[in-house]
Amino acid sequence: MIFLKLILCINILYCSYSSMYGFGDNLDRGDSFSDFLHQPSMHFNGYKNSSFNMYNSDVVFSMNYDFRNSDSGLIDSYISDLHFTVPIDKGFFSLGFSPKTFAEIEFLEEYNFQSPYAYRSSYISNGGISSGYINFTRNFFNLFIMSFKYSNLFGNLERNKVIRIYDLDFSDIVNDEYNVSYNLSDSMTVNRVHRFKGNNIEVESKFTINENDLILSFVYGLPLEIETRLFLDPYIDSDNEDFGTHDNLEELEYYTEPNQIIVDKYSSNWRFFSIGYKKRLSLNRDFIVKLSHKPSFKYNSNLMYLPDPDIFSLNFLYSSFISNLDYNSLSYINYKIGLFHKNLNFSKGTDHDYGVLFNFGIKFKDKNGFTVLFKLGQKSHNLLNVKNEKYLSIGIGLENVEKWFLKGA
Repeated sequence: MIFLKLILCINILYCSYSSMYGFGDNLDRGDSFSDFLHQPSMHFNGYKNSSFNMYNSDVVFSMNYDFRNSDSGLIDSYISDLHFTVPIDKGFFSLGFSPKTFAEIEFLEEYNFQSPYAYRSSYISNGGISSGYINFTRNFFNLFIMSFKYSNLFGNLERNKVIRIYDLDFSDIVNDEYNVSYNLSDSMTVNRVHRFKGNNIEVESKFTINENDLILSFVYGLPLEIETRLFLDPYIDSDNEDFGTHDNLEELEYYTEPNQIIVDKYSSNWRFFSIGYKKRLSLNRDFIVKLSHKPSFKYNSNLMYLPDPDIFSLNFLYSSFISNLDYNSLSYINYKIGLFHKNLNFSKGTDHDYGVLFNFGIKFKDKNGFTVLFKLGQKSHNLLNVKNEKYLSIGIGLENVEKWFLKGA
């Protein structure tokens, strides 16, 4: 028989000020571990004599949906992964979709009192880069697993910069200070729409020796093209054009030559590296450590609000399985406890993202199951001069298996 396994994950996560960096908040890899690192010990696998976790006849459809929130009041939701997997001899083949970067934020600058006008700029980002991918994974000689993924990058990111100019109305002095009110005088909007086209190649491998697993992964980016369209809604009063009209050459060129399209092309380069180690402490207990590096991408600085960070991540995870349960319907219970720390390096300083996570899952003998994830963390944003973000993420995963194509039916 063939099983259809439906996985629905609903996560309550957070939308970060990191949307202001590069082309949005990085969603690829993040603090999560790869599929290889998440796999349970071989006692629970379909192949009893290997470390490969795949039911021999499962056809898998998986979808993850994220809802994000933080103490800064930034909220958003999106589909974080959607894929269909078919088993092949000692392996599987997948077709899927997942976002790489995501942005949906409005950031407001402080007022400036150094001129007769007070003006304030707001930066709005909406969109990001997504990928459609094909993936082939196979177990070789029960010693190592290789995974090859080819991704097509696409997407649109819209960015608006709105500059509002205010007339200042100074009223009577109160406690030796003027009481100031603001009346909107004029505004302008610079709108940029970026369209992305590119491809990535990802290779991941897991080598098993006795009770130890070594996991290596890298992503190589093929040429990337970013097409930018500029739109300008100018000030009503041309005398106000000194207030931040031309922040860069592209805006100046557009202002003098409307309706132009700017195309930036980038050559192939390395996008991601990671190395992980998993130690099987016993048949039901594992300890995992993972170190990863995502180099900053050298985009044209005129295309972004803030530069793309150079990211180093360190993760620790302890995983335990409880089997041989007294309940007839339960196969096992799994819980994971982890720590994560991420450095986001810029030329003018370093930000940090760190915290703890707890994952609890139950698997039933009919292969149905569910998981609950809690993640508590804190992130700094020194370049934006805002307070640290504290966030709590809650994830709920539901897994359902239906029997299809029964033999003899």
